[in-house]
Amino acid sequence: MSDFIPNKRGLSRVFIIPGGARPDHAPVFMSCMRAQAQSKEFGDVEDIEAPHMSRPGAFVKIGEVQGADGRAQTTLEGRYALDIRSELLKWAKLRCPVDVHLHWGVCEDLSDFNSFKKIAVYEEARLTSWETDEAGALQSDDEAPILESAPISGRNLFEYVPLNFSKKAEDLTTKEITDVIYCDDPSCGNCADESDGCKVAFAVTIGEGGSPGTPPDILYTLDGGLNWYAHDIEELDSAQDASGVACLGSNVVVISADAASLVYAPLTDFDGEADPEFEEVTTGFEAGGAPNAIWSVGNKAWVVGAGGHIYVLTDPSAGVTVQDNAIATISDYKCVHAISRYFAIAGGDGGVVAVTEDGETWALSPSTPVGVGTTINAIYAKTKKEWFIGTDGGQIYYTLDGGQHWTEATFPGSGSGEVEDIVMANSTVMYVAHTTAANVGRVLASFNGGYDFVVLPQMPGLLPGAEKYSALAACAYDPDKLIAVGIDDDGSTGIITLGTD
Repeated sequence: MSDFIPNKRGLSRVFIIPGGARPDHAPVFMSCMRAQAQSKEFGDVEDIEAPHMSRPGAFVKIGEVQGADGRAQTTLEGRYALDIRSELLKWAKLRCPVDVHLHWGVCEDLSDFNSFKKIAVYEEARLTSWETDEAGALQSDDEAPILESAPISGRNLFEYVPLNFSKKAEDLTTKEITDVIYCDDPSCGNCADESDGCKVAFAVTIGEGGSPGTPPDILYTLDGGLNWYAHDIEELDSAQDASGVACLGSNVVVISADAASLVYAPLTDFDGEADPEFEEVTTGFEAGGAPNAIWSVGNKAWVVGAGGHIYVLTDPSAGVTVQDNAIATISDYKCVHAISRYFAIAGGDGGVVAVTEDGETWALSPSTPVGVGTTINAIYAKTKKEWFIGTDGGQIYYTLDGGQHWTEATFPGSGSGEVEDIVMANSTVMYVAHTTAANVGRVLASFNGGYDFVVLPQMPGLLPGAEKYSALAACAYDPDKLIAVGIDDDGSTGIITLGTD
């Protein structure tokens, strides 16, 4: 017996998002349309040869090269209407990208965008042509319905199925977990261990007082979250919580606001056996500027902290360098996100939002949707112009013009509790951690770039109970991989929840 449900053509429906996934772009249900065969080229393989050492006219294979990754292809086909103009023709003539969603379901209401058993998404798709069947009849047996069709070419294609959630590492999560991050890239095993890009992740905890107390822990997985390992961060003491974690080049970096320092260890130390050798560094941190959050883009990271301090970090052994010491604001920064070595945004107390566009100088956002008395807990930049923030008032706001104007993005339960974190797996799939006013941790998802949200899980089952999910990690290589961490519903121990397909 097979352990899957065979798919059928009649179980599919089509949605199109003109302009692509964005919080102001509504999906359009194309009830009389279907997708034809799907395809994507991943590059032809060509052998590299060299002359045989001793046999004239003979050659040996010494390597191979694979061609460029191709675009995703399908053709949309539907009924050509008599009384309304063609949407396909309109979008083709605009020559602007659209997102095409193919949704399948068995018992689901497929007219509901968020009700599905599986989806395939063509991001930034272009309609490359448009045509119809024969448009007229010359005799009675020519009579037939008219179909229209448009081939599409998408920049990216991914599949998604609703997540299943399970609690992990219960024997190791004895303390509240404050942050989590994926730290991996796809590899065939030539230069690193084989991986789909979602195998390695790190999380950090608070310290624990008492007699004796214990320092904060670093927890990590090497197999996508199935098994976890934990080690004390011995360079910090029981009163010094770990505030954030990031991977910077070949190192794992942990910051602590209580210690006003960072600690780091080589990635190679995390092998599931030996204790990692951490080094503590205080260089560069200023008085009143303790670090609260960190975000890395490869070999450069930004650290933001108290009193309006922003630091840059490239070599953890050399410490941090001040980029802004309360010039843009004196408010405490609580969160930071970057999309390149040059562009980053930060948020914090009093609704402050700051941005750098050159990687060096920071300025306040032209405007902010909240002010004194509201803290921005979470911030995410999808592009240089499209940003999201989450507040301690339980609200999400977005801007599409780099902070000039802001709009609230509502979700089930918005306006109460706190938004703890916002992450995106790609341009389409967004995850949000939200704590209700009753201190119940929830995870929500958007499958259209923030236009609307659903509370997870979508399928029968429960999200493991938590008093708070403090942080999320979404894998950039697979939107069906999510890690949520925080405080267990017992109110004292930590929790690691893994979401997978």
